[in-house]
Amino acid sequence: MPVNETIKYVIKTLNLDEYRGRLYSPYVKLQINTRINKLMENMKGVVFKQYFVESIQFVKTAPAVGYISIKVSIVPFGTLEKIHIVMGV
Repeated sequence: MPVNETIKYVIKTLNLDEYRGRLYSPYVKLQINTRINKLMENMKGVVFKQYFVESIQFVKTAPAVGYISIKVSIVPFGTLEKIHIVMGV
């Protein structure tokens, strides 16, 4: 699978829309991390070789307003470099 299709597939599979609009807390961060690890573990060895959850953080855009930023790195088959995927929820 080409790298750009792999990235699109990973983003579509992760689908974290249920966390959109929720208050950010350590519990929500744990839920997101658990869900990402569960979904990525199912794809590991099939879609890519390795994955790393780099960060999950809240980014403020205004007082009391912001979004959750998630950074995941994957190592697709046929490449040696890490591909960083940044998603906003």
